[in-house]
Amino acid sequence: MKMQNAFRGLALGLLLLGTGTGNAHADEIVVWGVDDQGMVSNAPQGSDFTKISSCFNSAIALREDGSIAVWGADNFGQVTNAPTETGFIDISSGNGTCYALRADGSILAWGANNFGQVTNVPAGTGHTSVVAGMGNAFALRADGSIVGWGLDRVTTDARRGIGTALQITSIPAGTGYTQIVANGWAAYALRADGSVVGWGADPYLGYDDYRLLKDIPNAAGFTTISSSPYGEAAYALTPDGSITHWGRNNFGQKFFAPGQPGSAGVNPGASANGYTAIAGGRFWACALAADGSIVQWGYEWGAKPPGNDFTAIATYYGGGIALKSVVPPNTAPTAVAGDDQSIRAGDIVELDGSASFDDNTAAELLSYSWTFSAFPGTTAPDLMGGSTATPTFLADLAGTYVLDLVVTDDAGLPSVVDQVEISSQNLAPTAVALVDFELAVVGTTSYFDGSGSSDPELDEITFSWEITAAPLGSTATLVDADTAMPSLTTDMEGTYEVTLTVSDSLGPGAPASVEFVATTPQNYAEMKIMEACDLIQALSPEQVTSRGNQNAMCKYLKNATKDLQRGNTSKAIDDLNKALERTDGCALRGSPDGNGAGRDWVVDCDAQHGIYNALKLAIDLLQLPQ
Repeated sequence: MKMQNAFRGLALGLLLLGTGTGNAHADEIVVWGVDDQGMVSNAPQGSDFTKISSCFNSAIALREDGSIAVWGADNFGQVTNAPTETGFIDISSGNGTCYALRADGSILAWGANNFGQVTNVPAGTGHTSVVAGMGNAFALRADGSIVGWGLDRVTTDARRGIGTALQITSIPAGTGYTQIVANGWAAYALRADGSVVGWGADPYLGYDDYRLLKDIPNAAGFTTISSSPYGEAAYALTPDGSITHWGRNNFGQKFFAPGQPGSAGVNPGASANGYTAIAGGRFWACALAADGSIVQWGYEWGAKPPGNDFTAIATYYGGGIALKSVVPPNTAPTAVAGDDQSIRAGDIVELDGSASFDDNTAAELLSYSWTFSAFPGTTAPDLMGGSTATPTFLADLAGTYVLDLVVTDDAGLPSVVDQVEISSQNLAPTAVALVDFELAVVGTTSYFDGSGSSDPELDEITFSWEITAAPLGSTATLVDADTAMPSLTTDMEGTYEVTLTVSDSLGPGAPASVEFVATTPQNYAEMKIMEACDLIQALSPEQVTSRGNQNAMCKYLKNATKDLQRGNTSKAIDDLNKALERTDGCALRGSPDGNGAGRDWVVDCDAQHGIYNALKLAIDLLQLPQ
């Protein structure tokens, strides 16, 4: 504890992993060492952290959503003034000052501002990382150039003839740098080729183990570098995972480093190679092995945490911080059997369980098991694809089908049952199709009526009419074919068939059809003349003035028919008018005409009505343009 008290107030921690501070997934925070300012007891809870950084006796962590957690000392407002926004992508903690990088590359600073660390933050966007020093900070721009701000002159040991370290004005020019770290006397940058450049001062040039600049390794290929704002040593990691050290070694920071001479002091189990990250402190350092375990050397502030599931490391005064991978307990998947369906008996039913999900198994990798728990009849239908997400079956009987779905994840953990109900109780609607006349004249419009159609459950129905038969060459079309009462204008002689299909929400019912015949005006007139003659011949003696007049009226009609067959339409119309005059009293004057030249030969109004209408229609047809 004497060493601990002697160095209380010195900042020791900065995480550096690859070219940034953190890992690619969210983990929980583990802290070991001295609980000064609540560094251990107040560590943030949760398993959504991606990066950590620390200095002296405060630390900062980045969550998965880009929000920030700060704990430890609050003497400069590091904790109380921490931002509440989200979307940050990088963090760094210095001597009482915290820094955060937004997604747009702009930098936010809060905390100590005695050297302009907060007020002199470079404006604008486009920065890719930010690193805290002792009273200053540095950032990389998108082109790999370096910008710095804050304390420029650091007084070293004047007794040994050492003056100042210009850490800001001596920043190297150029682009292509990939990482920056800094301590109280020097700063370092990693070039794209993996070589290291440094600037600042060597505080104790007379000591071979204290040369922070002179002993920078003259080599390339390093993958990451590390130091600490209050540190007196620096480290670099090679591609094979071995560690190179330069700087002070007063507590074995160097000689106890893994893989270097004097490594007997390192914790057992560490290998010489295979390290993936370094975190350098002032009197100690730690490394993250490829298997996820932690190795520490130098002054030991506390026992390192056991295990090999760590993903990132950092140091602070009096201890270390790590991110520990948390594997959540496997939970059962959730089966989603889909929405209940209403169908018709005889339909092919398509099931869909693709909305089922699991916390760690993709939906397409889940195992599916469908079974019938209820069905009409005595035998369950054949289920096609019952071990897939989308099986099918034929609902051959009316009734209700209930299916159970269980999904199993890749660890063999099954879900609870989810059910879907398929009902075929809903009956199809009934179509009723009518036409105004079964015989029509070519060129006239026929009207259809489907308003008598109905649905057993009183569901809303829709109408769909179509011409299913027509004379060869006809181009007639239906008007308002999606309504209850469409129409059609005939264009050729012959038989027409029009079919109505009505549907409810489940689909169509059985269609209904209606036929009618279209003919020429003359043919239609001849049929009406024959109809009138049949009516006259069927009259009783009481309904006519005499049997002779009854025969005379039929003779007029037969003559009209002969006239039409000879092509003498006007003569036929004259003959029809002569017959019409003998049966028009009721229609024109309300009663049969009495004695006189224009006397009606049919004296019964009911009998007159049918004969008059047939003859009048025949005359009107013959007067149409041919």
